Amino acid sequence: MRVGFARLATCAGAVALLAGLSATSATATARVAPDSGDCRQGEFCLWDDADYQGRFGFFTSQVANLRQNGLNDNVSSVINKTDRSWCLYRDADFSGEYRVIRPGQWVPNLRNSTWGFNDMASSARPC
Repeated sequence: MRVGFARLATCAGAVALLAGLSATSATATARVAPDSGDCRQGEFCLWDDADYQGRFGFFTSQVANLRQNGLNDNVSSVINKTDRSWCLYRDADFSGEYRVIRPGQWVPNLRNSTWGFNDMASSARPC
Protein backbone atom coordinates (compact mmCIF):
# COMPACT_ATOMS: atom_id res chain seq x y z
CA MET A 1 0.00 0.00 0.00
CA ARG A 2 1.20 3.48 -0.88
CA VAL A 3 -0.27 6.69 0.41
CA GLY A 4 -0.35 10.00 -1.46
CA PHE A 5 1.07 12.15 1.32
CA ALA A 6 4.65 11.41 0.24
CA ARG A 7 3.89 12.80 -3.21
CA LEU A 8 2.65 16.02 -1.59
CA ALA A 9 5.86 16.46 0.39
CA THR A 10 7.93 15.96 -2.76
CA CYS A 11 5.88 18.56 -4.63
CA ALA A 12 6.13 21.04 -1.76
CA GLY A 13 9.90 20.56 -1.64
CA ALA A 14 10.21 21.16 -5.38
CA VAL A 15 8.10 24.33 -5.13
CA ALA A 16 10.32 25.56 -2.31
CA LEU A 17 13.49 24.91 -4.28
CA LEU A 18 12.12 26.70 -7.33
CA ALA A 19 11.19 29.67 -5.19
CA GLY A 20 14.70 29.85 -3.78
CA LEU A 21 13.57 28.96 -0.27
CA SER A 22 14.83 26.20 1.97
CA ALA A 23 12.77 23.04 1.51
CA THR A 24 12.34 22.66 5.26
CA SER A 25 10.66 25.99 5.92
CA ALA A 26 8.45 25.89 2.82
CA THR A 27 7.24 22.33 3.45
CA ALA A 28 5.99 23.34 6.88
CA THR A 29 3.78 26.10 5.46
CA ALA A 30 3.07 25.16 1.83
CA ARG A 31 0.00 23.12 0.94
CA VAL A 32 -0.02 21.67 -2.54
CA ALA A 33 -3.58 20.69 -3.42
CA PRO A 34 -3.77 17.45 -5.38
CA ASP A 35 -6.29 16.92 -8.15
CA SER A 36 -7.60 14.04 -10.20
CA GLY A 37 -4.35 13.99 -12.21
CA ASP A 38 -2.56 12.62 -9.13
CA CYS A 39 -4.40 9.31 -9.43
CA ARG A 40 -2.34 6.98 -11.62
CA GLN A 41 -3.38 3.92 -13.59
CA GLY A 42 -3.68 0.91 -11.26
CA GLU A 43 -4.55 3.02 -8.19
CA PHE A 44 -7.71 3.44 -6.13
CA CYS A 45 -7.73 7.07 -4.98
CA LEU A 46 -9.62 8.86 -2.21
CA TRP A 47 -9.85 12.58 -1.38
CA ASP A 48 -11.20 14.24 1.74
CA ASP A 49 -12.92 17.01 -0.23
CA ALA A 50 -15.34 16.91 -3.15
CA ASP A 51 -14.06 17.36 -6.71
CA TYR A 52 -10.74 15.58 -6.00
CA GLN A 53 -9.39 18.26 -3.68
CA GLY A 54 -7.70 18.23 -0.29
CA ARG A 55 -5.84 15.39 1.41
CA PHE A 56 -5.73 12.19 -0.59
CA GLY A 57 -4.59 8.61 -0.46
CA PHE A 58 -3.94 6.15 -3.24
CA PHE A 59 -4.01 2.40 -2.81
CA THR A 60 -3.14 -0.74 -4.73
CA SER A 61 -4.22 -3.17 -2.00
CA GLN A 62 -6.85 -3.29 0.71
CA VAL A 63 -6.80 -0.97 3.70
CA ALA A 64 -8.60 -2.29 6.79
CA ASN A 65 -8.70 1.07 8.57
CA LEU A 66 -8.48 4.45 6.86
CA ARG A 67 -7.64 6.05 10.20
CA GLN A 68 -3.96 5.25 9.63
CA ASN A 69 -4.10 7.44 6.51
CA GLY A 70 -6.07 10.30 8.06
CA LEU A 71 -9.07 9.54 5.83
CA ASN A 72 -11.36 7.67 8.22
CA ASP A 73 -14.86 9.18 7.94
CA ASN A 74 -13.40 11.90 5.69
CA VAL A 75 -13.71 10.57 2.11
CA SER A 76 -15.67 12.85 -0.23
CA SER A 77 -14.47 11.92 -3.75
CA VAL A 78 -13.12 8.76 -5.37
CA ILE A 79 -11.45 7.56 -8.57
CA ASN A 80 -10.95 3.90 -9.40
CA LYS A 81 -8.19 3.53 -12.00
CA THR A 82 -7.85 -0.21 -11.44
CA ASP A 83 -9.30 -3.08 -13.44
CA ARG A 84 -11.35 -4.32 -10.44
CA SER A 85 -14.32 -3.01 -8.51
CA TRP A 86 -13.47 -1.61 -5.06
CA CYS A 87 -15.79 -1.48 -2.05
CA LEU A 88 -15.81 1.41 0.42
CA TYR A 89 -17.07 0.21 3.80
CA ARG A 90 -18.68 2.29 6.53
CA ASP A 91 -16.76 0.48 9.28
CA ALA A 92 -13.18 -0.66 9.73
CA ASP A 93 -12.23 -4.22 8.81
CA PHE A 94 -14.56 -4.29 5.79
CA SER A 95 -17.83 -4.36 7.69
CA GLY A 96 -21.07 -2.44 7.64
CA GLU A 97 -22.80 -0.70 4.78
CA TYR A 98 -20.70 -0.34 1.62
CA ARG A 99 -20.62 1.23 -1.84
CA VAL A 100 -19.12 -0.37 -4.96
CA ILE A 101 -16.85 1.76 -7.15
CA ARG A 102 -16.51 0.13 -10.57
CA PRO A 103 -13.31 0.04 -12.68
CA GLY A 104 -12.74 3.41 -14.33
CA GLN A 105 -15.45 5.11 -12.26
CA TRP A 106 -15.01 8.69 -11.04
CA VAL A 107 -17.19 9.97 -8.18
CA PRO A 108 -16.60 13.70 -7.64
CA ASN A 109 -18.97 14.01 -4.68
CA LEU A 110 -20.10 11.19 -2.36
CA ARG A 111 -22.58 13.61 -0.75
CA ASN A 112 -25.06 13.53 -3.63
CA SER A 113 -28.30 11.59 -3.38
CA THR A 114 -27.09 8.73 -5.59
CA TRP A 115 -24.23 7.87 -3.23
CA GLY A 116 -25.17 9.30 0.18
CA PHE A 117 -21.82 8.18 1.59
CA ASN A 118 -19.90 11.42 2.23
CA ASP A 119 -17.49 11.30 5.19
CA MET A 120 -18.55 7.73 6.05
CA ALA A 121 -15.86 5.36 4.68
CA SER A 122 -13.60 3.57 7.16
CA SER A 123 -12.06 0.77 5.03
CA ALA A 124 -11.64 -0.19 1.38
CA ARG A 125 -10.70 -3.26 -0.67
CA PRO A 126 -11.13 -4.82 -4.09
CA CYS A 127 -14.44 -6.68 -4.19
